[in-house]
Amino acid sequence: MPLETTLAQPLALPVFSAGAYASPGKDALIGIKHEDMPGLAKVLRPVFEHTIETTLCELRRRNALTSDARVLFVPLPSRASKVRQRGFDHLSLLLRDNRFTRKRTVRALRAGGARSSQVGLDHEARLVNSRRLKVTPAKLELLRHQHIRVVLVDDVCTSGATLTAAAQILATHGVSVSCAVTLFRVEIRDSTV
Repeated sequence: MPLETTLAQPLALPVFSAGAYASPGKDALIGIKHEDMPGLAKVLRPVFEHTIETTLCELRRRNALTSDARVLFVPLPSRASKVRQRGFDHLSLLLRDNRFTRKRTVRALRAGGARSSQVGLDHEARLVNSRRLKVTPAKLELLRHQHIRVVLVDDVCTSGATLTAAAQILATHGVSVSCAVTLFRVEIRDSTV
């Protein structure tokens, strides 16, 4: 069973994570994102796939996901400059060949031009930075149907600011987010999450 956290209001978004952001998984993710080691994604892919699978099972158990529902996954975007620098989008790499997200991933969000790295930012600064997310209008129609359930996907949930901002911006465009799934969850000891 993945770790579950519920982000603060206004959305009270449930977030399911494979585990705490700690070694060796943390080391593998840092290797992928910051040390030009994309081959490490094959180590984390099965963990991500299992977390997505158990999250979907939990949503079904809670009757939050009915048999007629179709789940679409919306990954949180990386900054275009980082993708160019790395030569790949790390989240796409982590989701590659995932039997749950294959052909069900909708890139409805993009990073705004002024968005900076989240590394080292406190919760308030993350909130401000996360509000720079933008929608891709052509993709929104895919997410607005009655039987669609949207699941946000990201690598790490630190303060929840980015996931909250993503869910809020989608909500302003008529898209309801059921939950989020992340590989890891940073343990925070204050009440802002």
